[in-house]
Amino acid sequence: MVDKNSILQIFGSLMKHPQFLSETDKYQLSLDDFYYKFDKYIFAAIENLYRGGANKIQPIDVENYLETNAAAAAAFND
Repeated sequence: MVDKNSILQIFGSLMKHPQFLSETDKYQLSLDDFYYKFDKYIFAAIENLYRGGANKIQPIDVENYLETNAAAAAAFND
């Protein structure tokens, strides 16, 4: 069973402080840590936005990123 509230807390923290993704001595997250495909899409969006230079990520940034991938956009719109 997946605790959705924990996943939401992780995403919220990463969006507010995406630099946590670089602190691999403290945090080691990967796509494999997420069970649902939609959660994997969200994590990939946050990670790629950060790798692209984002210091803070807003929900609209994630939405816009997901819109660039047809499968992710379909999952998001569902």
